[in-house]
Amino acid sequence: MTNVILFEPKNTNDPSLNVEDFIEYCKGNIFNSKLAITWERHVWKGCYRFNKFDINNNRNSKDRLDDSFIGFAKAYMFHTHSFNKSKLNHNTLAMLKIVEFVLLKSYGEANVVKCNNNVFDECVRVATAKYTKLTAVGIGKELEKLCSFLTG
Repeated sequence: MTNVILFEPKNTNDPSLNVEDFIEYCKGNIFNSKLAITWERHVWKGCYRFNKFDINNNRNSKDRLDDSFIGFAKAYMFHTHSFNKSKLNHNTLAMLKIVEFVLLKSYGEANVVKCNNNVFDECVRVATAKYTKLTAVGIGKELEKLCSFLTG
């Protein structure tokens, strides 16, 4: 047995590099060309608007997501959109906007690697204050999926 392959455990990888690799993978993926063509835009026509969360009125927000977060948000939405039967994932995007909002408020930067239980708890509080109970529950379910995705 001279051909030995050593595998590096996932938990020793640099989380920031994993996020960067994920973004690059999604940017380079061509099987969903409708979204891939518009990657650089912050509005994906007919699908998603990558604008900031506004506690008062999201429709009026013209500011795009923070530069440190928008790449991950687009990659996550691209991934979700490509692999789910339901093509419009508004709760997922609302959840990402809230995560960015809470990260900026908590750390002064929207680095998804800084997500933890405190961030997710604050996201649930914000979603409950902003949305109906049904929508807040949907956002909570999307937070669970994001947590599994980030730790998986």
